[in-house]
Amino acid sequence: MPYGIILLPDDHANAALSAYAERITAGVPTIMRIGEQYLPHITLLHVDAPRGSAAELWGRSVASIAPVTEVRPSGVQFGAMARGDLYLPQGGVYVGLEALRRTALEAAHRRVLEHARDLDLPVLSGAGENFRPHVTLAALETTDQVAAPLPPTDLMAPFAARLAWGEMGPYGTFSRIEATAG
Repeated sequence: MPYGIILLPDDHANAALSAYAERITAGVPTIMRIGEQYLPHITLLHVDAPRGSAAELWGRSVASIAPVTEVRPSGVQFGAMARGDLYLPQGGVYVGLEALRRTALEAAHRRVLEHARDLDLPVLSGAGENFRPHVTLAALETTDQVAAPLPPTDLMAPFAARLAWGEMGPYGTFSRIEATAG
């Protein structure tokens, strides 16, 4: 079963991310969009593990990582995804808010990755040098009808994100969180 150690944006950032995702997807064929059903998050690591092993990964992570990390957005990215992609199997267009790989964020990722390797858990997401912190805002069927609005200033401001874990759902999403730090 896939699980993730993730960071949940603070309430202000959460609202701004969800509102922007709604603007991007207005009137556009959409596969998924963050909001009430799919929680905005930054993935530190996704693993394929039984629940007990994922809980052990969480225990090690929460004991060795600060409960809150600052995230600094760097821009919005659109990217075509081919059929067969782990997170978007039917293919489509990824839309995400990219974040800088700052020291604390990078260290949190490396620590979770180290714990996963110590527990011999298969890693699903981009890890190590391939770690690319971001919030997936939406997955679109096509970009043919997209008139991408520029992100509002408040969306590009640094925000606090709380360490959490949960079971991964479709498209690398999280609908329910098992626990948060602090």
